[in-house]
Amino acid sequence: MTKRKASEQSPHGPPKKRVLEQLPENIEDVEVTCELQPSVLLHDFETGLGSSENQTRVQYTAEVAASSQGSTGSSTHQKLKTQAYERTYRVRGVPPNFEHLKLESLLQKELRIENNSSGPKIKSLFSDQNRLTKVATISFNAIPSGLLVGHEWNFDVTKPECISINGGVIPRTQQITIDDHFIGLTTLFCPSLNDHKIDLIAISGLGSHAFGSFKERNGPHMWLRDSLPYDFRSARIMIYGYDTQLHGSQSFQDIEALGSSLRIDLESIRSTTKEKTKPVVIIAHSLGGLIVKQALIQMRHGSEISQEVLESIYGVLFFGVPNQGMDIRSVIPMVQGQPNQALLHTLGTESQVLRDQCRQFPEAFNFEDSEILCFYETKMSPTAEMVDGKWKMEGPPTILVGSSSATHGRPWENKAHHIQAIDRDHSEMVKFRRHDVVYDRVFVVLKRFMEASLKISVPRKLKPKENMKNFSSNSNTLNYPVHLAPENEAINKQCLADFYHCDPRIEKTRIERSKDSLLQDSYVWILHDRAFKHWRDNSETQLLWIKGDPGKGKTMLIIGLIKELSKQLESEQRSSILPYFFCQGTDSRLNKAVFILKGLIYRLVDQQEILIQHLLKRYNPKQGRFSEGTESLYALWTILSDMLNDPSLSRVYLMVDALDECDSELSQLLDLIALETSKASSQVKWLVSSRNRPDIKDRLGPDNLRLKIDLELNQAHISRAVNTFIDFKVSELAKRGYTSQLQEKVSSYLHENAEDTFLWVALVCKELQNVQVRKTLSVLRDFPPKLESLYERILKQIDSLQDTTDARLCERILSSVTLAYRPIYLKELVATAGLQENPDDLQSINELIDLCGSFLIVRDEIIYFVHQSVKDYFSTGKGSRIFSSGIKEGHREIAFRSLKVMSDTLRKNICGLNTLGALPDKARNVNQDSLTQIQYACCYWVSHLCDDSHNPHNQIDLCDGGEVHVFLEKHFLHWLEALSLMGNISTGVLMTIRLESMLK
Repeated sequence: MTKRKASEQSPHGPPKKRVLEQLPENIEDVEVTCELQPSVLLHDFETGLGSSENQTRVQYTAEVAASSQGSTGSSTHQKLKTQAYERTYRVRGVPPNFEHLKLESLLQKELRIENNSSGPKIKSLFSDQNRLTKVATISFNAIPSGLLVGHEWNFDVTKPECISINGGVIPRTQQITIDDHFIGLTTLFCPSLNDHKIDLIAISGLGSHAFGSFKERNGPHMWLRDSLPYDFRSARIMIYGYDTQLHGSQSFQDIEALGSSLRIDLESIRSTTKEKTKPVVIIAHSLGGLIVKQALIQMRHGSEISQEVLESIYGVLFFGVPNQGMDIRSVIPMVQGQPNQALLHTLGTESQVLRDQCRQFPEAFNFEDSEILCFYETKMSPTAEMVDGKWKMEGPPTILVGSSSATHGRPWENKAHHIQAIDRDHSEMVKFRRHDVVYDRVFVVLKRFMEASLKISVPRKLKPKENMKNFSSNSNTLNYPVHLAPENEAINKQCLADFYHCDPRIEKTRIERSKDSLLQDSYVWILHDRAFKHWRDNSETQLLWIKGDPGKGKTMLIIGLIKELSKQLESEQRSSILPYFFCQGTDSRLNKAVFILKGLIYRLVDQQEILIQHLLKRYNPKQGRFSEGTESLYALWTILSDMLNDPSLSRVYLMVDALDECDSELSQLLDLIALETSKASSQVKWLVSSRNRPDIKDRLGPDNLRLKIDLELNQAHISRAVNTFIDFKVSELAKRGYTSQLQEKVSSYLHENAEDTFLWVALVCKELQNVQVRKTLSVLRDFPPKLESLYERILKQIDSLQDTTDARLCERILSSVTLAYRPIYLKELVATAGLQENPDDLQSINELIDLCGSFLIVRDEIIYFVHQSVKDYFSTGKGSRIFSSGIKEGHREIAFRSLKVMSDTLRKNICGLNTLGALPDKARNVNQDSLTQIQYACCYWVSHLCDDSHNPHNQIDLCDGGEVHVFLEKHFLHWLEALSLMGNISTGVLMTIRLESMLK
């Protein structure tokens, strides 16, 4: 393999300034020290984009060092110091037979990397958009000297071979290209041909970088590459890059030209592959959204292949797209006198180009089954300012793209269902960290888009023109009710803040991802059930109660009903909505009656924004809070009732799953629901599920207005559903190499012993996944019927582990997860369970979790019980023997493990802030690693201590000189600082009050 050319390379060394000014925006807060040839001296350079599209700051320091002279001539000595995160490169033209190790070896050889620890790290390697070669993303711990100069480098990967064409001979050599500009399409994930169902394409904004725009600030996580493929395995995920550099640009491209380039690249996918056209979902940020809109407008009037591509696009998610212009005042000086000055002025609020585009786009992209969703920013962004001769993002903050501009999509999509706020600034709204709640919200929307895109059929129907009559080419604003006007958005956002953490869509998504695939055959029977149809269709029936034993599939049944009813409501032309809530007994944030009501209220406002007026009545915007007592159960019920009786609603279906897992004020909530459902004229229909509990039966038992479905009395339906589930699970197991005979025996045993329990089947099949195929039958026959017997077997299996230390660690993990007040992260488990593992060694922690049998599952590095019945087994059943000294002593152990890890970790200025008094959101972007492992300990150690308040040891620990007193004396302020950085300072106040009450 021979290096062919490095663009902009000079035998005398790199250009003195231009190279650094042109560096891409995918390196953040990295300081690189280079010792170069004599006479080459580069000054410190810090660049920030004026548009705040990607407020990346790159600091380079180049120092002169005399190069060593050897017998073979001069050589350049390179020394790299990386202080933060790796720089990402793209490798194109990788031969299709190359895998990770082969590419890694080839790059090490060609780039003369002698130390394997320096890289390269192959972060992704998949077929390109045409499936002719592969494309990779790579990074290095230390940038190789061969990649220090320029932005694109070509290498030969094969020896030249001669091919004959028309009697002539032409030498041909296969090449790969490494670049850091990411221009054009880049594949980040590509399923196999059989699994490939959808294309997802993300396009970045003004002056941005195709990769860096979507990467977390001060971290390596790029959600499109590192999270999304695990959530959408059938989607090919690509990013699209283009050149919209601001300062120093020589380009005179306009929106029309940029849209044309995108259109041609999208069409090239269809014209160079024999695959059947796949549906497309697009993610677009800022200027990228305008380019997408222009490309779609061109397609409407384009060639046959343009029409084909247009019909394949289901919908677009717009993030901060300046449909009606943006604030460009701070960046105008950056482009003064440059060819790109005209493009920037096109993006202003007075732009005629954008007005024309707003008129043309709804007419060009007006399929009945298409969808547009607009996200808008709610935090101000820093602006560009010249400081000491350099452009920096240190100017006065402003809202770059106002909500009215960002949400001006198509006229029929101006409801809350198609408009969502993101409480971040313009750049940060598309940068998601791991476990990012905003990513979870976006994931919910993307999932809906993905599922809907699979249902489009060509040719697609166009929306009738009469349905677009509200759109006027002379109007640039939407008509809002007074309380929904853009100027009141900040008040509305504050008003909803108390309800957001209970967003049930996120919990629904988590449940779906943690359980097996939802099979339609496992729930479709209920759609034909007489009681269900009577509840759904008869205006006099107000409540349906679904009851059943643990593991019978109640939650997945509710999810199936939400899915089916949502489809029904979408097809109707009435203002019917479907709020829902999933109780979780294992999570203190989801097992209280007030949270149920908050979640339902949030979903009501989210689906029908006009309902926020009922919250605003109790909200004082000047004081920034609700009137006293608003968050009590009865006050929240009053708000909910006002919303349900709003004349704008024709029908509301309210669903609450697992009512029996509500452990606070459940009886009062049941009384309120019973009273509400006793009104024959009510337009509200409740559907609740629970185990068969007498207190629920007494209040919600069937009468003329209330019906029930008893899963135990629907044995035939449940049995058929479980049998379908068994067939599915066995077919999955058979992929491990089962013979048809073995497959039949496994299926037969499961059918005979399942006793119509989904959970039993799921747990047994999970256990079999780790069993050698030849031992499958012998292990299978050891699994007893009934859940509790199965739990006993799994626990005995843990007790009999050969390594007794591992067995004790498993018991400690299970006891900690049982007593925890919320699901805990893997890194938090080290402190909570008192493990010796390094919190960053997630592989070792996961190995310990795996030793806990099938009791636990891990999703997004969060540990959950596989089912509520497992927690019940350990809390009150036979499994409570894991608490050798009792449950109260278990609380005490967690409390003092928490004190120890906090004492070892907490210190003054734990995040290393450079500025005293920095706001929490600024601190959150600096260094979260030191807080991650102690977050649970900081927030809940007092609660565990209080649950052990009657233990004699506790009284000693709380005395002067005791462990609690020593901790508070040394670390009280450090603890409060950490809580403030976590956004939980109010928790510290409440815990201090609880501690004080214990001392009295």
